[in-house]
Amino acid sequence: MIDISDVIFEDLTATGTGLYALVKTRVWHIESEEGWENDEAAIVYHESSEYTHPNSTDHITATIVFKCYGGTNKSGDAKDVFLALCDRLNGTRARNATTGSILAANLITGSSFPDPNRGWFCWQCSFEVEIE
Repeated sequence: MIDISDVIFEDLTATGTGLYALVKTRVWHIESEEGWENDEAAIVYHESSEYTHPNSTDHITATIVFKCYGGTNKSGDAKDVFLALCDRLNGTRARNATTGSILAANLITGSSFPDPNRGWFCWQCSFEVEIE
């Protein structure tokens, strides 16, 4: 069975992209790395829903929520990470990775607000992602 978080991590940390230039490998599943204090741009993500297609346990559609942080408390820096994430993921069609393939990815929504747990500005967005 495919691990969605592995596929997403591998895709978002691919070198040579605008997103990688901003966040490098600071892409964390569920919560940030201990000690990180928004001093460098980063993304934290989790699956909010997941559906396994009936004819294949390796074909999954999921809604994934991303929080994009800019490494400062400026909304514009967080927006730069959000836009780089959109450039990397939105409209993806059949991109392969060693952990699986992203068959499709589309932005559902995105908005800026102070993170209620930390007070730092972030851009939160959701994508529907189909993985195999």
